[in-house]
Amino acid sequence: MRALWICVVATVLVVAGPDVRAQAVAVFFGTLHSHTDLSDGSGTLSGPETADVIGAIREKWLKLGGEGFFGHAIDIERPTFDGVGRAQQFSGGGIISWHPAIGAFAVWGQIGEKWVALGREKYGYPITDELTCSDGRGRLNHFRAMHLAGHPEASIYWSPATGAQEVRGAIRATWFARGAERGPLGYPTSDEHSTGRGDERRSNFVNGRITWTSARGTRVNDEVIIDHGTALRPVPPER
Repeated sequence: MRALWICVVATVLVVAGPDVRAQAVAVFFGTLHSHTDLSDGSGTLSGPETADVIGAIREKWLKLGGEGFFGHAIDIERPTFDGVGRAQQFSGGGIISWHPAIGAFAVWGQIGEKWVALGREKYGYPITDELTCSDGRGRLNHFRAMHLAGHPEASIYWSPATGAQEVRGAIRATWFARGAERGPLGYPTSDEHSTGRGDERRSNFVNGRITWTSARGTRVNDEVIIDHGTALRPVPPER
């Protein structure tokens, strides 16, 4: 099998352009390291070997600190679900995802786990690395769904008290307009979800909620303080 791969790569190196040559070399060496496909994020390596890191993903990996921060590559660079981008997984638990119109950005930690659970690049390609929130307490990544009309953006926010939660669409825009995590609503405490009432969607926040319907757009329900001397601060009923 190895001899066959050597013949294939040798032929490509002779007749192909430089980009194809680089990909062929990466695939060749990655195949020697592992035969496991991790493109859906669910595989595991069969041995302790590492894979090569090339191109824009390598540049981002090195910028983040290389093995010292992100760990070593545990699989070769793989095509993303749409065949347009590339992504690579690392032993530190992070993923670097690249799209030709965006570049390479990284996700890791609880935000990375949430992103994988939401569908990875189907939820959106990362358009930032993980950043510190404006209040200095939380962390965030922004994403862009390149396969959807208009390339809508979404975000995943994390704080020690709320964990990692996603916000998107009109609810996200309204939350941003009200100051995002530093505004009166605070951090999201749920992902956007259906309320079961027609097409209504909802995201919960520390101090209230935002709902959306196609008929009326977004509506903000802030928490109301009814007794300054107690911790009883209920959310008003749905209108």
